[in-house]
Amino acid sequence: MLWLEVRDGRARVDWAEIVFSNGESQVVDFNDRSLSPGLYRLLDYRGERRVDHVRVVAMATTSEVEMILRMER
Repeated sequence: MLWLEVRDGRARVDWAEIVFSNGESQVVDFNDRSLSPGLYRLLDYRGERRVDHVRVVAMATTSEVEMILRMER
């Protein structure tokens, strides 16, 4: 499972792209939504594939915000 955590502020998130080691990718569209602090599920991939990298297009909408990508097995 992949999660996006927003801390200490708000962020406007457009999309996230999860790229797997075999070159396949999955895009999660947030539709430029404003997110408050919390944990947001990006993808439930059940650990069947290895994640190579994740790209997130977002912008802080408060003076301070922290965004964390979390992976769960």
